[in-house]
Amino acid sequence: MATKSEIRQKVLRKLGVLGRGQTASNSDATLVEEFITQTHANLFNRGKIYWSVNDTPDEAVNAWVMVIANECGDEFGLASPELERKAAIAMTEIAALNAVNYEGEPNEALYY
Repeated sequence: MATKSEIRQKVLRKLGVLGRGQTASNSDATLVEEFITQTHANLFNRGKIYWSVNDTPDEAVNAWVMVIANECGDEFGLASPELERKAAIAMTEIAALNAVNYEGEPNEALYY
């Protein structure tokens, strides 16, 4: 499980704002954490994600980082069609994780 601060660091590294071993400035950290909180609330309330904001499952971390990087990329002057494309793919991966119930077993498909 990854915490909000771990996701924040990964997002800032993904955007190239931080190098390895560097620490985020307070303003950058606050900005990204606000995007994490807002995006999480939006997707959680719509049933698109199932985890709490401070417990991102390991299998969702990379996709979640990409989604958040896309959401806040414009704030760092780094928005791009490529970032949007990767975020769309990441949301597909997150949707696939949502198709597995909480016990980790696939849901039975019903055909009519």
